[in-house]
Amino acid sequence: MADQRCSNCGALLAEGSFYCGQCGRGLSGSRPERLGSTGSQLLLYLLVGIAFIGLVAGLGYLTEMTLGIGLIAAGCLFGILARIHQAAIQHDERMQMLQHQD
Repeated sequence: MADQRCSNCGALLAEGSFYCGQCGRGLSGSRPERLGSTGSQLLLYLLVGIAFIGLVAGLGYLTEMTLGIGLIAAGCLFGILARIHQAAIQHDERMQMLQHQD
């Protein structure tokens, strides 16, 4: 069987692949379907909601002795949520960039 190459960039396609691993073009000539921004936003809101519920529940159990650890944990939680939000923004930017290449 002859090696298949991408019609867009010429990269070698893996056997059984549905899209090019180099440029993302589908074998049918179109880009793969993207997870809608609604699905990404729903996941983000779900993660933020769970984190907020955990934070409120955790604050109820803090004592004077564990307040410092609780504040450190809350800072870590907000840092993780900020990174998730940043990744969602970067994903949307890259998807828009790929859509404009067509």
